[in-house]
Amino acid sequence: MKSPSTYAEWVACFDLLKTGSNDEEVLDAVFGGRIKLSPGVAGRFGLRINEVMQHRVKKAVDKFQRATQASGSDLNVFVNALIDLRNEYKFLIKFAKMPVLPPNDAEVLVNAIKSHADSVQGSLESMSRKTDRIGVITSAIRQNRVNNLEPV
Repeated sequence: MKSPSTYAEWVACFDLLKTGSNDEEVLDAVFGGRIKLSPGVAGRFGLRINEVMQHRVKKAVDKFQRATQASGSDLNVFVNALIDLRNEYKFLIKFAKMPVLPPNDAEVLVNAIKSHADSVQGSLESMSRKTDRIGVITSAIRQNRVNNLEPV
């Protein structure tokens, strides 16, 4: 895949990232991409990145919820869903660190992803304490933390 250099090429990459197809190939292209972030372009560019992030997080959380509902009492399915969610957060952090973004902007995105992961982890632990009488689910949540995002 060709690295993007125009706004239209970047939009095409962002659209591919929203679908989740060929993530690593698209990420490689994004990391090789260039763009001049003039004031008008920078705002639209930032909005597109935000759209990708929000879409991917929503999709990952929805997938996690479907997997946990379908898992019944299968602990392996539940743990795999936790790991998949954590991997999505890691991918988004990697994406946020693309070289064309100013370091401060990248840091804001990374912090937002980490904050969301922390919030999800806290919710999972809180819910499991209320419903998990034996402690198996609580233990799995703690051992497979969705906010264990280092190193990325």
